[in-house]
Amino acid sequence: MSTFIALLTFTNKDDTGIEMSSEYEAAFERSAQRFGVEITETYRINGKYDAIHIFKGKNEDAAIAYSLSLTSDKNIRFETYLAHSDVEMKRILKKVFNPYDLLRSELEDYDML
Repeated sequence: MSTFIALLTFTNKDDTGIEMSSEYEAAFERSAQRFGVEITETYRINGKYDAIHIFKGKNEDAAIAYSLSLTSDKNIRFETYLAHSDVEMKRILKKVFNPYDLLRSELEDYDML
């Protein structure tokens, strides 16, 4: 399962942002189960965002559908990001192609280096 991090902003002006209501928490849980998403952590924070929501999803489609379902009532704004562990990032970086490597290879073939 992939890990996702969402930055949440509560847009309801009646919500003081001090407590995450049980209504929101219940909606998170219901929606997570529906989309096959596992909630890892939710942290309340001070600043531009009201909370950080960390969850795992079977794929990006499930994660985005989950995020969109929570924002459908327009009381919450989500910014969802795919997160990579150190091990995952090392595996990804091994696949990175540098176009200059190809050019260098071609120049070596023609003894131009």
